[in-house]
Order: sequence, then C-alpha cells, then structure tokens
Amino acid sequence: MAFPTVAAGTPAESITTITPVIGTHAAGSWLLAHIEVPTTAPLTPVGWDLLYSVPSTAGNTRICLYTRLATSSSETDPTFVVISDHIWGVVYVINGAHQTKPFSTSASFPPATSTAAIWPGVTTDSADNLLFYLLAWQIDNAGPIGSAEANATLANIAEVIDAGSALGNGGGGLSWTGEKATAGIVDPATATVTSTAMAVVTLAIQPPAVVASIGPTIWVEGM
Repeated sequence: MAFPTVAAGTPAESITTITPVIGTHAAGSWLLAHIEVPTTAPLTPVGWDLLYSVPSTAGNTRICLYTRLATSSSETDPTFVVISDHIWGVVYVINGAHQTKPFSTSASFPPATSTAAIWPGVTTDSADNLLFYLLAWQIDNAGPIGSAEANATLANIAEVIDAGSALGNGGGGLSWTGEKATAGIVDPATATVTSTAMAVVTLAIQPPAVVASIGPTIWVEGM
C-alpha cells in the first residue's frame, strides 16, 4: 500500500491574526494546521478540532495543531487570532490517510532550550505509516533554522517546512517526514536547530485499513 503524503501551503505571519491558505485538496483530504504562538492557544476555528496544544518548558512558545477532514475541494481557509506579539502558521494537506483514524499514534514533548531538537519515539500499530515531525520555535528569526533531520528506523526522510516570523519576539515552525513500512517501534528522532526554546509533536499518519478479499465459496458434490 502507498504511504500517505503531506504537502504544505504557504506560511502566514502577523502580530495578531493569520488566515493561512489551504493548498490543493479534495473531499477526503485531512487538513492539519500547525500554529506557533508565544503563550495561549488561539480559539479553535469552527469546523476544526484542536489536536495538540503544547507549551515549551522554557517559555515563550507553544505548538498548536488543529485538524479537519475536508468535505470538498474548496474548504474555507481557517483564521487564528492572538492578543499581541506574533502568530505564525501553515496548513498541511494530508492525502492517502485513514478517514476516521488518520493518526495511528502520536506523542508530544517540550524540550529545554537547545541546539538539539528531539522528538519522542512511538510504536505504530499498522504498516506503511508516514511519520510526521513538527516543532515550534521561539527566536526572532524568519528561518530556516533546522538541519540534519534523522531517524535510523525510517526511510526517505524529507523536510516539509522550515520558516518563521521576526515579528514581535519571533517564532516559527519546522516539520519533516519519514516512512515506516512495518508496524512497530519508531526510535526518537533528532535535528539540529539554532538555539531556541521549542515544543515538538510526533504524528504517525496511517493509510486506510486493508480489507481482505474473500473469494466465492465452491461447493463440491459429495463433500
């Protein structure tokens, strides 16, 4: 079975309000908004669900993830609002994922300020998962700030986004993917970043469930 795919739209930044543009999508695409803010999570847009809101233990940054299953090819771009300083965000379009349970497992972690980003390991319960690693950073930098993304248990590692904002105190996001062909343990992942406070989330995106094909019953006379 093919792995799910992730494509990023154009990142948005502002002092108070952003409306990141959703890229090309269709009914059945999962939409994932990756938002970085300094403190409190923005209100969840109508029709979306808050998946994660993780503050850094070092303060001044928070990663917020919101999801929505697209019901058409013309979903309304979501709006996120903070009181002041800055907000940064991007919407990913995920295709080829399970329609009711897109994430087979997930985990979050708020590392200390460092040049070494670490994402928690997980255990997938299905094959052909696309591991998706997301990070929020807190430095006055429009990016990129990351490099050397690595996980020895995955294949085909690819960076998705590395961008941010220099507005206010500044902040932004880093994301990348890797493929896990078989169900099982996925080691913690790492990357090198410019020294920053950060918060991270690991998502394992799973494909649709495989339905076994059952052939016709053959009756043999006399059996």
